[in-house]
Amino acid sequence: MVSFRVGYKKTVREFNASENTTLGELREQIAQVFGVEPSNQRLILKGKTLSGSDNELVITTIASGSQLLLIGTPTAQIAQFQHKELQHKEAEKNYQRYRATSADVQTTRARIGSLDDKEAKYTFHSFETLPNLPNREQAMGILKRLEKDEGVRQIMQKREYSVGVLRELHPAERTILGYNRNRGQVIALRLRSDDLDGFRMYESIREVLMHELAHMVWDEHDENFHRLNREH
Repeated sequence: MVSFRVGYKKTVREFNASENTTLGELREQIAQVFGVEPSNQRLILKGKTLSGSDNELVITTIASGSQLLLIGTPTAQIAQFQHKELQHKEAEKNYQRYRATSADVQTTRARIGSLDDKEAKYTFHSFETLPNLPNREQAMGILKRLEKDEGVRQIMQKREYSVGVLRELHPAERTILGYNRNRGQVIALRLRSDDLDGFRMYESIREVLMHELAHMVWDEHDENFHRLNREH
């Protein structure tokens, strides 16, 4: 029987091996303790990689009282990475599919018949979503919710902001969360998650809208802009 320790990151565990325990069996035990599959394990003993075969006996390679260092990526972390890679690939497919028909959008005009003159003037006058992505009606619902948001409406009225189009941001624009073109001609907002299967939190989308509304007055991100953005 030999006893030794294996350290992984900030955790150290003691292991015991009988005279018949193989390195393969030890690697399975290590996998159960640390969550690193045998194929991903690299065991360091006295500065060198333990390179014995799975059939080799532990007692012939590891002396009692030894300290080994485990290097390897946990299986759960690998699975998470693979899942993100799959999401990225699916997103790429969606981006490419959308680019093929990017000229086609769903447009809804704001109904202003029941609004007073000021409320009808200082608002969002139309809405556009991307029809070739899933849950298009939900995307339109988010834009309409922003329009009806009492805090947004008060700011629009107080600052006299008039926005021609409130639009869902084209998914190919990955590096930004929104933009304001020509001080209100068009405001575009990223509504969807990166994999295009879901939607961002409403509060996050609303925060970006507040940022873009500050560009109704100031183009540059200077102190004037930040002051107005804070007031929003």
